[in-house]
Amino acid sequence: MSTTVPAPPPTEPPPGPSPGGAPAAAPEEVVVAPTGPTCGHCGAAMASDQDWCLECGTAAPGRLASRPTWRTGTTVVALTLLIGSGAVAASYAALSSDSKRAASRPTPVASAPVGPAPATPPATNTAPVSPRQFIPPPAPVPAATPKPSPAPPKPAATSAPAATPKTSAPAVKPVKPKAKPKPARAQPILLDTNAASTYDPANHPANTFSDPANAIDDDTATAWSATTDPQGNLGAGLAIDLNTRQKLSRLRLITDTQGMSVEIYGANGPTLPKTISDPAWVRLTSRPALKARATIKLNTHAKRYRHLLVWVVRGAPGSGASPVDIAELSLFP
Repeated sequence: MSTTVPAPPPTEPPPGPSPGGAPAAAPEEVVVAPTGPTCGHCGAAMASDQDWCLECGTAAPGRLASRPTWRTGTTVVALTLLIGSGAVAASYAALSSDSKRAASRPTPVASAPVGPAPATPPATNTAPVSPRQFIPPPAPVPAATPKPSPAPPKPAATSAPAATPKTSAPAVKPVKPKAKPKPARAQPILLDTNAASTYDPANHPANTFSDPANAIDDDTATAWSATTDPQGNLGAGLAIDLNTRQKLSRLRLITDTQGMSVEIYGANGPTLPKTISDPAWVRLTSRPALKARATIKLNTHAKRYRHLLVWVVRGAPGSGASPVDIAELSLFP
């Protein structure tokens, strides 16, 4: 950079009175012209290698410009704005590139148990958004107006009413119905101790029969018995007097003589008929081969009887002259 060489100081005359006694005149300022280059604008001295005037800032002759003007300032401002615009554009490009890389980078998905695929969400715009871009909120979707349900069809005249659905009831353990009580067993008719007698129209010897009361004493160890003839026939029986006419349904009989044949008769009147062939006897039923324990149904046809007769026709087949017996006899209404 050039330096300014100061001018030599002016030579002052020596002090003293001027000739003629008049006061001495003031010395004149001597202007020394610079020997080097000077500023073309203000005339200030400049060094040979000085580019700008230190006084006014004008460029030395032959330089870029002799003086800064408004065009120079405008150019500097324009260049500054251009550089700033480039920096902003580069920053925006860098931000956009980062947004695109972040959007394209796959998001790690955590493994989930296998199950039904979730519902696909509605597609959205995934384009990168500028930091200064304004995204308006989505417009509200109007609620769908429910359509009026059509009127139900009228049921046909012949259609049956719809069955009301059954509601599920709590499980209840089935209750077993109680068994019906068994009807009370019919009790036999109560007989007098002298109700039994031997009916013997043929007048057998007295020792042919035992006591008839043994057949109604509720003891199977005792029995009314008789002895048949050599052909096995007896022609006698055991009669029961009920004193009054009563309803009779069946007869229960216990015997030790299995296979003997009997007939059952009924009669009314104060006394027994004289013979078995008397029409006063009504035949109720018969058993050709009696078992040891037998319940015999009586065909009374709802008629009531006072007298009942067990007529022993014959003993067991092929037994010849042998005893027959009735251990117990019961009558049921």
